[in-house]
Amino acid sequence: MATAQAVWGIDVGRCALKAIKLRKSGDGKVELLAHDYVEHAKILTQPDAERQALISSALEKFLSHNDLSKDQVVVSVPGQHTLARFTKLPPVAPKRIPDIVQYEAEQQIPFDMDEVIWDYQTFQREGTPDLEVGIFAMKRELIREHLLHFEQAAIEPMAVQSAPLAVYNAAHFDGVLTSDTTILLDLGAENTDLIIATPDSFWTRTVPKGGNSFTEALVKSFKLSFSKAEALKRTAASSKYARQIFQAMRPVFADLVQELQRSIGFYSSTHRDANVERVIAVGNAFLLPGLQKYLQQNLGMPVERPDSFKNADASSAPNQEGLKEQLLSYAVAYGLALQGLEVTKVNSNLLPTEIAKQAVWRKKRPAFAASAACILLAGGLVWFRQASDMSALAASSQGIDAVAVTDDRAASIIDNGPSAGLSDRAQAEMVVNAGNVLRGQLAALTGQGANERGETEKLIELQRNKTIIPQVLALLHNTIPRAKGAMADAESQAEMLEVIASGQAGPRGQRTEVVIESMDITFEPNVKAYSWESVIDVPEPINDFSSESGAELPGMLLKIKCRSPNKGGVEFIRDAFIASLRSNGRKPETGLTQKDMDIARSIQEVTEEIMLRMTRHIYDKTKMESICLAGGVALNCVGNGRVLREGPFKNVWIQPAAGDAGGALGAALYTWYQYLDNPRKADGKNDQQSGSLLGPEFKNGDIQKFLEVNKIKYTHFSDNDIPEKISDLLNNEKVIGLFQGRMEFGPRALGNRSIIGDARSKEMQTTMNMKIKYRESFRPFAPSVTYERASDYFEIDRESPYMLLVANVKKNLRKEINTDQDNVTGLERLKIARSEIPAVTHVDYSARIQTVNRDTNPLYYNIIDAFDKKYDCPVIVNTSFNVRGEPIVCSPEDAYLCFMRTDMDFLLMGNYLLEKKNQNPLEKDKDWKKEYVLD
Repeated sequence: MATAQAVWGIDVGRCALKAIKLRKSGDGKVELLAHDYVEHAKILTQPDAERQALISSALEKFLSHNDLSKDQVVVSVPGQHTLARFTKLPPVAPKRIPDIVQYEAEQQIPFDMDEVIWDYQTFQREGTPDLEVGIFAMKRELIREHLLHFEQAAIEPMAVQSAPLAVYNAAHFDGVLTSDTTILLDLGAENTDLIIATPDSFWTRTVPKGGNSFTEALVKSFKLSFSKAEALKRTAASSKYARQIFQAMRPVFADLVQELQRSIGFYSSTHRDANVERVIAVGNAFLLPGLQKYLQQNLGMPVERPDSFKNADASSAPNQEGLKEQLLSYAVAYGLALQGLEVTKVNSNLLPTEIAKQAVWRKKRPAFAASAACILLAGGLVWFRQASDMSALAASSQGIDAVAVTDDRAASIIDNGPSAGLSDRAQAEMVVNAGNVLRGQLAALTGQGANERGETEKLIELQRNKTIIPQVLALLHNTIPRAKGAMADAESQAEMLEVIASGQAGPRGQRTEVVIESMDITFEPNVKAYSWESVIDVPEPINDFSSESGAELPGMLLKIKCRSPNKGGVEFIRDAFIASLRSNGRKPETGLTQKDMDIARSIQEVTEEIMLRMTRHIYDKTKMESICLAGGVALNCVGNGRVLREGPFKNVWIQPAAGDAGGALGAALYTWYQYLDNPRKADGKNDQQSGSLLGPEFKNGDIQKFLEVNKIKYTHFSDNDIPEKISDLLNNEKVIGLFQGRMEFGPRALGNRSIIGDARSKEMQTTMNMKIKYRESFRPFAPSVTYERASDYFEIDRESPYMLLVANVKKNLRKEINTDQDNVTGLERLKIARSEIPAVTHVDYSARIQTVNRDTNPLYYNIIDAFDKKYDCPVIVNTSFNVRGEPIVCSPEDAYLCFMRTDMDFLLMGNYLLEKKNQNPLEKDKDWKKEYVLD
């Protein structure tokens, strides 16, 4: 990247566009030449804000103030849209680093690599051999969407950088980072970028609290509109109601501190030598009264707000007062411009390759121009000949009037060419004039057709990443009734006529085929407003939708015209074709509607009522205090929970293999007691099922032999070291497979054939479902909790060793949802965190609990206990060790294959720990998913 020119850093935020122009000054510092702050008419996240138009308007206004024609530009992308992963590399030769980072990126980035733009940065502390790499990625479609605004404004950026990395670059260049660890906080409108930094490296996380959170608190407290609440927030310092405003915002202050403390605690646990000493705060939201003091008191360290850019000479910059007023908001733009000058620590670049190539070609234009000049001088004779010819051409064209082109003729001239009877010069002039006419027509039409463009954009959005038309055609092809017998074997019209003539087709009225005469697929901007028309009496429309919401529902409208020789006529078409079409249109993985969810809930509630009535009836007849449940319905843990809480029985026990598999257990027990006459043993407290750990077992020797034969890389740990090692991995949000001892008997994994993760992580449920289990993202997971601490987290007063009871999360751990969140419908509600352990908390604040006892499963207990003692949480996520449609793993080979085929990070088999990044990829294993079907 050239550095002779000045560089603009442009940061388009939710509230305003911020830009700074820098140039090197030659003394290790930079000169601040210009700055601009263009506030949006509305905050981009307001419900009624037209985001595209607001950004375009801000860029247009910015360009009206500033000339960028001779300058370079670096732009930012939001931190919440950027994935940042940090990992340490083994000691390797420098030339091997790119290959290793490529492999790490493929492991760390939870998307297809073709879907993302990514880059990396290496960090090395002076005097140490340790090399750390930061991998930064962003979905390609998000970057393109962000850069589209700049493209439309004819701004060509040379680099794209994540906002938190730009803040780090700014702090690093200005020398505010010391040998101790410094926290950089950039408080934006929607989110807060937390950067924990040293001069040699940094770590970043985006906290979902920002300036809008304070505004929304005022909206709720004072019953104001968003815009009025925003104005009140900005004038809070001078308002006579400053105290009341602060009190209204205080809960948001507390939530922000809690999130920051959580992130800082996570960083400290993974960087034990870190000494966090202070906070540097940027972002205009830090102008809120009391926020700086509140953070300082609750974080226990000084919070500073910079009042200048230390290594930038701003003496010649215009509008000094404006620069000082908006300084806190300029940190990102400052860091961007510094990167353009090549004076920063981090130089990663998320600019798409195709755009970067365009920029490179533009950089080379001066060299091309110089080369062209040399060629021109060397070809002087040719040039003079050309000049002579042009002079002769001009002379020959004298007297030719300008060729007039009307609006009606312009397009025809471009398509078909001018009249051949004209001279060459006249034909050329006519083509040029036609182009000018069309250009004028285009200018006149600009701004028109807004509605049409809006509908077109909806259509494009509807089709994005979908193959709807081929899917519809395939559905029709697989559904339409076909002729039978000889008619079905006919492969051409001639053969079909021959079959009919020979009488093999049967009577016309009995034929079962349906012939589609025509089919139209059109875009309907609002399916709800469409007037349903059909000559066949069928429910309308075929694809049901909820009519409660007032929003438009864009969709595809399919009109089919068909006929049938069958004497049943339209009734035959309805019953044989339309009915099947409705049925086949609802295949697995096609999404869930509100109706589907309502039906599922209704079935569940009816099931619970039946279970309650049955158990109450049994109690009325027997008056016994304890009941045992079995059968497939007894695996309905929600119903079991209600039987326990609302039923008449004091004790409820559910056989852990309560489905059909329990028959095998019953047969064995019957033989043991009835035929072999063994005595029964029961103490009324503990079952004799040994935690249901009754399956095959593989010793360490078996596991090591498997690893050695297959040349699989591993690390051996002692029994005492395993719990702390696994608890550290859990705290780092790693997903771990456990292959230990005997396999569980029944459908629930109870710690021996389990996949585990951190229940505190908001992303863990989706990660496990989509990247490990390969199933729908809404599927819930169970919490495993030590028996002694279960009642601290859940409203339960007894053991639930087999994951067959549901209880609510304690109220003090719940997160109440606000009004906006409560209005969210469908599967989107699942994305709202409901408690401090969101990965295992259902939308109704319940959880399917497994209590873990030291006597039954000591290793699993010790892992959870170590996690509790070290990170103050006795709850982890537990799901079965398998993928969708596949049985739970049994052998070491099963476990290794499942581990390698999914995005699990680690696998603990016996005392042997396998790390995914150290393994060689499986060969010829791309189509394994075809072996399994949906659950």
